Amino acid sequence: MRTLLDENVPSELAARFQTMVAIHIEDLGRKGVKNGKLLLLARSGFELLITFDKGILHQHSHAGEKLRILVLRLPDNKQETVLRHADGIEARALKLKEGEHGEFKP
Repeated sequence: MRTLLDENVPSELAARFQTMVAIHIEDLGRKGVKNGKLLLLARSGFELLITFDKGILHQHSHAGEKLRILVLRLPDNKQETVLRHADGIEARALKLKEGEHGEFKP
């Protein structure tokens, strides 16, 4: 599953996935994009967006879209915290159906 990591997610998470191919937004030279543009970018070439931004689900219309969105609900977004849950994040992401939005809570 082609996955886009938002800038609030440590880029090191991409290398920890076993079956998903992930790219960090900064690797695309798009640091600092607002949610609207982030969603347009994600919809144009990705199947999944992973973010810590819980507001993204309520700020924009997602009706009829195919993009999956996974919001991480961890105590913080520090690299060590996120990487400790890499397997669980991937497992939760793989359970999302096309167009579905979900959360990962350990």
